[in-house]
Amino acid sequence: MEYCLDREILYYSTLGTSAFSFFGSLTVVVIFIKLRKMQTYSLRLLFYISLSDLIRAIGLSVPCFYLRNQIIIRTVAFMIRTGNLSSPIWAIAISNALYKVAINGTQKFERHHRFFMILTAIVLLSSVGISFLDVYTNIGSSCTFEDTFIGNVLRYGTLLVPEWILLLYTAFAYYKIHKKIKAVKLALGKTEAIKRLFVFSMIIFLSCLPLSITRIIQLFNIKSCYVSYASTIAFGIYALRGFINAFAYIWAFRLFLVFANTEKLFLRTSSANSAGTESTNLLFESFSN
Repeated sequence: MEYCLDREILYYSTLGTSAFSFFGSLTVVVIFIKLRKMQTYSLRLLFYISLSDLIRAIGLSVPCFYLRNQIIIRTVAFMIRTGNLSSPIWAIAISNALYKVAINGTQKFERHHRFFMILTAIVLLSSVGISFLDVYTNIGSSCTFEDTFIGNVLRYGTLLVPEWILLLYTAFAYYKIHKKIKAVKLALGKTEAIKRLFVFSMIIFLSCLPLSITRIIQLFNIKSCYVSYASTIAFGIYALRGFINAFAYIWAFRLFLVFANTEKLFLRTSSANSAGTESTNLLFESFSN
């Protein structure tokens, strides 16, 4: 791909968004660890998303164009690749759980959770395996696959195409759940829980969409500064995901009440919202319930 921006400018713009994403993701991780009484299943899933975004933000913060050591390049590329795939996987876990709640009335999620843990383990193992291949290099400001036939096959086959499939499933689940909510009168607490939790899947979807569009355009080998500028902006949005998730996290779970030392009010509000629901409320009920 032909960049019309200086690589230092490209790197520092990525560094800025990655730094925001790092601190946002770190905030979510710390909150989850600290608030042990509120470690619900939904919070657990969002913890995994934030942990993935945290790892990815660290990888994106490394100025790869200065690196010459292949071991370091492969390590950084592993972090970026793993974070890129793990976040959408756990966003799909949220979408799938909400789909089961709204469509099937499911109340137990242990088997659902194990499936996505295994899927994440497969991603980690495949990333480790690919790291032993001589296919990574520094392009632009990132450590990524080489711009060769094998590199592009791996880029699209093991990263972009799986990500697009996950995005399509998110859109499908959102459509089905929204249709179900409109057709069936659900309890208020349950409806609110579903709407708020789906925000996180939609954040993943919307942050990936602009970059996916530019990647599809690049498939046609279009050499244009406008495409490069659009790709840079799209990549900035993509890298900022952890920061956006942190704000959504605080909003969805009313954590500003906890920060204001009103934890009892938070718990009372949670109890009121979940009272009277016809099945487990993913927003407030624990994983073991």
